[in-house]
Order: sequence, then structure tokens, then C-alpha cells
Amino acid sequence: MKNKLASIDKMSYFFALAVTILLLKAGYCHAQGENSKVNASTENTHSFYYFNIPSSINGSDIDPSPVSNIAVNITDNKISGKLGFPKLFRETAPNEEIKHTGFLKFNLKGINGTTLFKAGKPSLEYGVSGGISRKLTHNKWSYTDEAMNNATSSERVTWLGLTANLEQANFNIFDAKAAFNDILNKQMITSTSLFFSYNQYFHSDIQRFKPANGIWSLGLGFARANNYYGLKKRTLEEGSIVYNADSSKYRTIAETTLGAVGPLVISQGLSAYGEYYFTLVRSMKNGSVYFGNRLTYLAIGSNNYLINGNTGFFFNIKDRVTGTDTTTHQTTPAKDIINFSVTGQFNQLNKLNEHNYYKDNFTIQLQAAVPLRFN
Repeated sequence: MKNKLASIDKMSYFFALAVTILLLKAGYCHAQGENSKVNASTENTHSFYYFNIPSSINGSDIDPSPVSNIAVNITDNKISGKLGFPKLFRETAPNEEIKHTGFLKFNLKGINGTTLFKAGKPSLEYGVSGGISRKLTHNKWSYTDEAMNNATSSERVTWLGLTANLEQANFNIFDAKAAFNDILNKQMITSTSLFFSYNQYFHSDIQRFKPANGIWSLGLGFARANNYYGLKKRTLEEGSIVYNADSSKYRTIAETTLGAVGPLVISQGLSAYGEYYFTLVRSMKNGSVYFGNRLTYLAIGSNNYLINGNTGFFFNIKDRVTGTDTTTHQTTPAKDIINFSVTGQFNQLNKLNEHNYYKDNFTIQLQAAVPLRFN
């Protein structure tokens, strides 16, 4: 019992530390507006939505970009489609102000991770999610160079987000100690979440502010989740045995069923998350690279609480064709071609001290997303 309490205290402290770091970074960004000698002015958000926040952050719903896309999780054989609002498949005009955006996303995961559809058998996992974002502020700081030209030195955007998710999954749970007819237990589980978040993007070309470059988000809400992906995966074989005449040899015809050894635990209640994406590369012509981390604390205060995390690299590749804004005469970014990520998924971080933790709870996730634009 003491070890369990110590584990809870340790992970709670770790989560609180992560939140504190994000808040300190936020204060560091805001300090520029108070202490620097440059002027801040509100700009339209067109370039922000179509450049600074690409859909390279796959799997995260903090992305306020209205760009529709098709995404594939290669590791889990999962495909999803996102409809971005308000323009769906078209880009907004460069001089059009965007304060509200939204998305609607559908996902489908293959049967036992191998087949997306088979007649008579439903998908292993399917769901729908949606959200709305409202821009709060968009500030730019500029300076005058030796040629008396104004150039942007820093930029900060803050926005609020509300996201909801509903997923249905069909799980095969095995009980090795049960009677023959009770070994396999097929369960249909529903997972839900509703999060309200505060989000910020910041980028500066000034050296002392560069450590704060990136995107971060803090969310609080309700979630209902389970520990299936942290359970030990097993295969159940069921069939018949046929012996030869003297019973010295046999042949078996078997049907296999993939699943996991229980118990399946449901976690629901007050939940929170924090995530941060640090900018490593940022090019209007070639694309960008982010190093991202997310920590989610599910069912806070419950005995069945879960802490999940992921970390990795997020890539955005552009078509290298930049343009010029007819109003501001500034260079406009090239369009996205593809976004992809390589991340490590840590399930049940609250069990990090257990034997074989990484074998049962750690996976490498490969994802790719292609934007859908028909301008």
C-alpha cells in the first residue's frame, strides 16, 4: 500500500512539475511584451493557421488549423479523416481574419490491427471527435533595421479550445484461470472525453527568447478510458486434433483469436493534460520540425487512475513554392505536402517501476497526414 501511495505521489509531482514548466514558459513569452522596446500590434491570423500550426502534430487536438486532411497511423493500422472548418477544402483569402475554427474527425482501426474491414466483423475500434477554437490574441513585435525597414522579431498567438471524443472498441479479454467456456470474454467498451484547453504559440528570432519557441497547451475536463493497450497481448487457439491410426502422430486445424490477458480496468473522472512542442526547424519554404511531449492524467484522485505519455518528433514538408502577400508585400509560406511523426507511446506511466514495464507498455508510433486542399 505504501509503495502504491509513493508511486501516486511521485507521478502527481511529475505532472505538477510539467505544468509548472509550461506556466513559466508562458510567463517568459509574455515578459517580452512588457520589457522589450518594440511595439506590439494585432495582425490577421491567415499565415498563422496555414504555416505556424501545420497538421504535423498528429494525434493532438490542439491544432486549430482549418485544413482538412487524411491521416494514417502505420503502427496501429489506423486511418482517420479530418474536416477543417470554416473552409473545408479551400484556403481562406490572405486578408481574411479568422477568429473561430473547428474540426470534425473520424477514425477507424483495423480488426486485430491488420484488416480495416471484413464482412460480418466490425472494426476493432472506431470513433468520432470534434472541436472548436477561438483566437484570443495575436501579437507581433517588430524592429527597424539599418535600412529603416520593419521586420517581425517575435510572434505570439493564444487561443481557447473545446474538444470532445467518442470511441467504440471491441476487445477480446482472456482469463487463463477460467473454465474452458469462460476463457474468452468479448467486451464492447466506450471511451469518451471532453476537454477545455488554453493554448499558446510563440516564436522569436531574438536569441534570449528562443528557448520559449514552440507550442504548448493545458487542458482540463472529463474522460473515460481503459488500460487495454497496457495489458499483455496473447493469442487464443481453438480447433480440433486428428490422430493417425496408431495415435503416434496428429494434425491440428485451429482458429486463432488475438486479445489480451485482463483484468480490463475502466478509469473515469476529472482528467487533465499538458503538452509542449519545441520548434527545432522552421522554414517557410521547406517546412518545420518539432520535438513534442504530452502527459495525460486520467481519473485524478481515483484508485483506477491512469497516466499516459508520448514523446517524439513531428515533421512538416512543404512544396517549396512561396508567394508574396499583395497587401503587406511580405513572403507567404509554401503549402504543406505531407506531415508525419515518429513518437514513443508510454501507457500506464503510473506502473513505471514494475518489471517488464517497457515490454508491455511502450510502443513506437509512425503516423502520416496528407492535407486536402483544392485551391
